[in-house]
Amino acid sequence: MAYKEGKVKTLAPGRSRRGFPRPLILLNANDQTTSYHMSSLPTAPTEATSRTSGDHLKFDVIVVGSGNAGSSAALSAIDNGCKNVLLIDKCPPEWVGGNGYFTAGAYRTVHDGLADVLNIVHGVDPELAATVDMEHYTHEQFTKDIMRLSDGRSDPALVEALVGGSHDTILWLSNRIKIPFVLSPHRQAYLVGGRQKFWGGMALAVDGGGKGLVIAHHRALKESEVKVWFDAEAVDLVLSGSRVAGLKVKKGGETLNLEATSIILASGGFESSREMRFKHLGPEWANARVRQLHSRCDVNRTAGLRRFEELRTTPEKPC
Repeated sequence: MAYKEGKVKTLAPGRSRRGFPRPLILLNANDQTTSYHMSSLPTAPTEATSRTSGDHLKFDVIVVGSGNAGSSAALSAIDNGCKNVLLIDKCPPEWVGGNGYFTAGAYRTVHDGLADVLNIVHGVDPELAATVDMEHYTHEQFTKDIMRLSDGRSDPALVEALVGGSHDTILWLSNRIKIPFVLSPHRQAYLVGGRQKFWGGMALAVDGGGKGLVIAHHRALKESEVKVWFDAEAVDLVLSGSRVAGLKVKKGGETLNLEATSIILASGGFESSREMRFKHLGPEWANARVRQLHSRCDVNRTAGLRRFEELRTTPEKPC
């Protein structure tokens, strides 16, 4: 939605009634919230690369998906010594970040209480911190919460990887990517006797929610010189014998054969696929109505998941 000059109200950065930093929110003339305009997002170079021969392009790592997972994977590849990293997404630049754009940016991590969390968040001065009560959130509590919510169906090995690495991951996101973490009293605390009493273990949020998360990621991608292609659809994995050797990508009316040492599929879930919802979630999910804001969900058509599933279930192919 476009606004004429003077028709946009901005809640100035400052303090909420509880004294915590207030996220930036844009309102239109009717006081209805609207999204950030993403055209000003600091994206990485979109086309610069080195051609080898013909239509072949060579990379150390190719990541499919521009959301939180894909951006993190691309930056981790850089941190681990890769020099030539490409991130692609079939969406146009203004839809960068996928469904992460709509999230509240809430995070859960193992921590040792308020003093530990204060090393991660910004905007909490000593006077304000003195009014906060926050118990530690243990490895065991985090694991139990996941198993409770999944009715015990979560893969224990994946749960252990998630929980065991949560604190180090949050520190990496904060220090490396500069994600602006804040406390989340608006959803995880009660005001009791003049004190903020946090509960439930999920004390962290991102300033600006999902929009702030996406902006931070893509600023870091630009600074790290990760190449980013939008309007670039991953068509198929390229195999060399039993090894994945590259990716076929459709871009600008051409199909390019990209070579890479590693391919990372971070292209989202299957919420836009009625068939896969039926298969993996149950018959009642087949008729679920899917949010189509800006067609972000419509872009998510599960091609990456389907191709991986094909390879995983074919004995002579890599898993």
